[in-house]
Amino acid sequence: MPQAETGTTPPAADPSGVPTAAAEQGPAPDNPHAGESPMVRQQLKAQVIDTRPELPPLPTAPQPVLPGLPQIPQLVDTRPSPEPPARPHQPVGDPEREAPRGVLSLAAGGKIEPEPAARRQSVAAGPAAPAAAPPPQASPLGEPVVLIGNPKLRSEPRAFPEIGERVPDSIVDGGEVDGLIVRAASLRGDDHRHYAETRQDSFGLYAMTPVPGGPVFMAAVADGVGSETWSHIGSAAACRLLAEEIGGYAEAMLDPARENRLQDNCQELMDKVAGRLAMEADSRDLNKKQLSTTLVGCLFGPAAPVRRAVMFAVGDSPAYVLRARDFQPVFTVEQEEIASSGTNALPTQIGRVSVRVAELCAGDMVLLCTDGLGNTMRTPAVRRQLAEWWGEPGVPGLPAYFWQLSFRAQSYGDDRTAVCVWVR
Repeated sequence: MPQAETGTTPPAADPSGVPTAAAEQGPAPDNPHAGESPMVRQQLKAQVIDTRPELPPLPTAPQPVLPGLPQIPQLVDTRPSPEPPARPHQPVGDPEREAPRGVLSLAAGGKIEPEPAARRQSVAAGPAAPAAAPPPQASPLGEPVVLIGNPKLRSEPRAFPEIGERVPDSIVDGGEVDGLIVRAASLRGDDHRHYAETRQDSFGLYAMTPVPGGPVFMAAVADGVGSETWSHIGSAAACRLLAEEIGGYAEAMLDPARENRLQDNCQELMDKVAGRLAMEADSRDLNKKQLSTTLVGCLFGPAAPVRRAVMFAVGDSPAYVLRARDFQPVFTVEQEEIASSGTNALPTQIGRVSVRVAELCAGDMVLLCTDGLGNTMRTPAVRRQLAEWWGEPGVPGLPAYFWQLSFRAQSYGDDRTAVCVWVR
C-alpha cells in the first residue's frame, strides 16, 4: 500500500550526484536535523556539552523586575523548624541535670554554677519540646552503720521462729497529732535472729480522747523478759491494756493542780494493767510470770498553754529528753536501784512506779525505748550519732528512721525498740 507523505520533499540531485542549489541552502530552519539519519542525531546528542555559565545562588534580597518578563514571587520556607535532639536521661542529683530557666544549678561539690552552655544554646535556638520527667529514683541507704566494735553475727533475719503467735521480725510506724511528729520502730536483735527466736519487744501509739484544752497522745514501749517464752505476748498486751485503762486518768495526770496525786494515780493505773495482764495469762492457761514484761509510757497533753508530758515506768526500760542535741535521762535514780536489785516487771512484780513530769518546748524530742537501745547509749559514739540524726530540724522519714535504729553494735544483740516524739 502506498504510504502518505508526511515530511518535506528531499531536494533533487543532478545525475552527477552533486546537490542542487536548494540542497546547498541546508535544511529548513524549523528542523535543523531533518536531513540527518537517526544514528547521526544520536551521536550529536552524546556530544552536546552545556557551555552556559553557572548561575549564582539566589539572592536573599528581592531582585528588580525586568521589563517585559513576568515577576517571580520570592520563595519562603514554610517548613517547621526541626526539633532539637532529645537530651539523654540523667539521674536525679546529677550536677549537670538541666535546671529551670533563670535558676542556677547546684553542683554536687556545693559550688553554685551558671546555667550549662548547652541550655543557653537551646534557649537561643527557640523553645524546645517539653521533655518527659525522669522516673523517681531512690537513694539507697546501704547496710546499717557499725557504731560499736566489729559485730560477728549477720544483721539479717534467718529461719522463722517455731513458736505459736510469733510476731514480725520488725515493724515501723509514725504519724502526726497536734504538733507532735512521731516515729517508732521495733526490730529483732542479732541474737534472736541468729537463734531463730521471736522478737519480744512491743510498742503502741494512741490518739486519746481529748481533755479540756485539746488532743491527748500516748506512746508506750514494753520489753518482754528474755527468759520467758511467752513474754512477747505479755509485752504487746501490756501496751494495749495501758491504752484501754489510761483514759480514766488522763485529765487528772495532766492537771498541774492535781500533781500531788500524780504518783498515786500512776501506781493505781499500773495495778489495773497488771491485774488485767494476769487475767490474760489465765485465759491462755499460762503462768502469770510467763507474760512478764517491762513498760514505759508517756502521756502528752495539749500544746497550749504549755505542753505537759507525764512519763512513767515499771522496770528498766528508759526514757530521755533530747534538747539541744543532749540526751537527758528521765529515770536515772530509780532505774539504777532497779538494776542493782533485779528488774521489776508486770504482772507479778510492779514495785514503785517511776514518774516524772516535763514541760516541753518546740524542738524537744522525747525518746522511749527498751534497754536494747538504752544500753548502747552508754557509749558516747552512739549518743553522738543518734543526737546528730534525731537532733536535726528535719524529722527522718520512716525508712531512714528504721535504718538509723538498725545500727550495728558488737555484743549488743538484744531486741531494739524506740519511739521518738518531736515537739513542733
